[in-house]
Amino acid sequence: PNVEFKGFTVDFNNRLFSFVPGAFSVNPAGKILDCVFENCKSGRVKSVFFIQITAGVSPVFSNCVFRNIQTHYRSSVVYVNSAAAHPVFSHCKFQDLTCAQYFTYGTFHTAVGSATLRNCLFLRCQNHQDMHNGTYRSATIHGNATTYIENCSIIDCSFRGAAYESDDGLVWAELSGPIIKTASVVNTL
Repeated sequence: PNVEFKGFTVDFNNRLFSFVPGAFSVNPAGKILDCVFENCKSGRVKSVFFIQITAGVSPVFSNCVFRNIQTHYRSSVVYVNSAAAHPVFSHCKFQDLTCAQYFTYGTFHTAVGSATLRNCLFLRCQNHQDMHNGTYRSATIHGNATTYIENCSIIDCSFRGAAYESDDGLVWAELSGPIIKTASVVNTL
């Protein structure tokens, strides 16, 4: 069922969560308005995403703040992985986030499905590239062919690439950057 949350703060006070493959919210449906999610970090376990969308839902996050969140091991703050999903994030702030100290898919990652980011701010987000096999990318927004970005700002964010040693010598991982693999980017700084 669709639900609506409005105007609350979730402060984890730096508590660890170690669900596998857990998240604060899995497949939310409906509206999440004027909410703050902050001070949370995951243990170093397999793919703990903070907001995980793996079903055909299209939640709307509006005026929300995601702050001081740290994930580990091939994780993102928001992860979309369903062909029928289309979340919308409008006027949201992603601030002081570290995705993942080990591997990352990006602060915001659309693997399958689509997503719209409108009037969002990404401030001081850090992403670390896969240092093991060189096949993953490090980006603030790691989208796909149906990820739409409008009037957003990406400020003081970092994305680290690294080399790894193979039988053929030193190999660099794939391209990294603030935004990769998206359908359109409009009026974005």
